[in-house]
Amino acid sequence: MKFIVKLLLSYCIAIIPTGIIARDVNLDSIYINNSALSNKLKDLKLGAYSSAKSFFVSDNVAFAHWIKNDEILFIEDLAKSASIFRYKFDGSRTLICSIPGMVTVSVPSTSGKYLYLKTIEIVNHKPLSYFIVVDTEKSTFIKKPSSYPFLDFTVSPKYDAYIHFDGKAFIETKPDGSSEKILDDDFPLASSPDLHQTLLLYSPNQKNKLILSGSNANYKSIVLGEHGVFNFDKLSSASEVFWIDDNRILFQSGHTGSFNVNLLNYRSNRSRTILDNSLNTNIRFSPIPKTASFLDHQLINIYNIPTNKTTSTGLEGEDVSFSPNGLSFTSLLYKRLYITQIAYTKKYREEILSHSHNIVAIYTQILNNESYWQNEYTPEYCRKKISAYRRLNRGSGSR
Repeated sequence: MKFIVKLLLSYCIAIIPTGIIARDVNLDSIYINNSALSNKLKDLKLGAYSSAKSFFVSDNVAFAHWIKNDEILFIEDLAKSASIFRYKFDGSRTLICSIPGMVTVSVPSTSGKYLYLKTIEIVNHKPLSYFIVVDTEKSTFIKKPSSYPFLDFTVSPKYDAYIHFDGKAFIETKPDGSSEKILDDDFPLASSPDLHQTLLLYSPNQKNKLILSGSNANYKSIVLGEHGVFNFDKLSSASEVFWIDDNRILFQSGHTGSFNVNLLNYRSNRSRTILDNSLNTNIRFSPIPKTASFLDHQLINIYNIPTNKTTSTGLEGEDVSFSPNGLSFTSLLYKRLYITQIAYTKKYREEILSHSHNIVAIYTQILNNESYWQNEYTPEYCRKKISAYRRLNRGSGSR
């Protein structure tokens, strides 16, 4: 049983670009063949959170969502089950419910009342996939079999409903189970052979539709908008694409080990690259504060959309979620959930960066000693990590 669970997790990590939302992957463990040095890196990276005065919430966390200014939902990952908790800033922590299996996707509804999950369970030594709707206020959930274990749905930007393609049309379904057809199968890309990954994303005003279809970091995409039809084929992740307003789309392109963050204005038919050549990007967008995040070789960058400004926090992590007021964010590192005030990443920047010098020294030590290499990609991994931290030390933050 343990072998099967580990095999499934390895598979999830391997297909991250195709639709698994977040698993807080420890890349050091993939590339470094020395536990002592890996532990030193871990201590230094966690030390940066201490320097930023970040608040530790919980361990063994797989997903987290900031729902209200004083309320966070998070999922603790266990070997054969997962527990969903509500954390409030008065210090209370409440168990909402526990579900069987390993969660591969977690997406909150627009109001935050519901969580839409994908899970994998081992039943009679076989992996089975399920789609689960959790009512976080009533502490109940509805579970039904699913043919695909990863992301194959989106959420409505206006109200609590999810949108999926049933092979014939796009269907919008509310938590109570009522549904309606919103787009027939005569749309472009409807003939895609990979129907598991055919998604529809509405712009905030619901007048523009982004439809994507594909797999394995190779997607075809089209915008059906109020100002015409636009095709683009650079998209490489079904889970890292977001309408940030009614005209612009933030998305990932590239390939394994070299991903880019791009901003497309479909109306003007112009795009630009915000970040290039990153190990992974893990793009996230919080619509209420209109703030996005992405990773530069695992270092969290904050992208303020109204000001068009990118700032590096100096912290490593994944699965960033911003508070509705835009003043703080949650992040995961080594499955530990933290809350960090953005102002503190600036106020205590020197203290945060004090760890980076030692981090660079360790990666340099690994780069120069082949016995520490886990595989042939280790040298390039170390060079990228060194370059990212040296940019921090120079004060440039992002590229």
